[in-house]
Amino acid sequence: MKTRGIEVALVNSNEVKFMLNTPHEDINPNVLKFGYINNVIPNINDKTLVVDFGVQYAYNDEPILECRYMFHFSYREPEEAKAVISTKDGVQINDELMRTILNIAVGAVRGIMIARTAGSQLTKFPLPILDLKMLEETARLIPTNE
Repeated sequence: MKTRGIEVALVNSNEVKFMLNTPHEDINPNVLKFGYINNVIPNINDKTLVVDFGVQYAYNDEPILECRYMFHFSYREPEEAKAVISTKDGVQINDELMRTILNIAVGAVRGIMIARTAGSQLTKFPLPILDLKMLEETARLIPTNE
């Protein structure tokens, strides 16, 4: 996939955790809570990015679903465009590149959840639509040692 001259590819994905433990009674949607983890780990020297994305559903404050994956991306950039740069304030990632990798990670987790919750009560509660702009703003950047 190309984003303004920057080529990005999903190289690998790894399951960090998957847990499904649905309650025996029907799920009351008013008691179901949702949370997520969203870390981006750039390595400027290797031109790689790892998105650590996961979701948790809790029912009556007890986790009933945890789905967390690490998505490994590589990127190539033209000379004039630096997709990922290190500054005195931290690491900056091109906005379009960030949205692209987060979109892929969220879509993959959504698909995994649909497949792995089939036949359970959580089939009725797929991963909600997430605002990519909000995900981009709340992503925790964890730079690797270079």
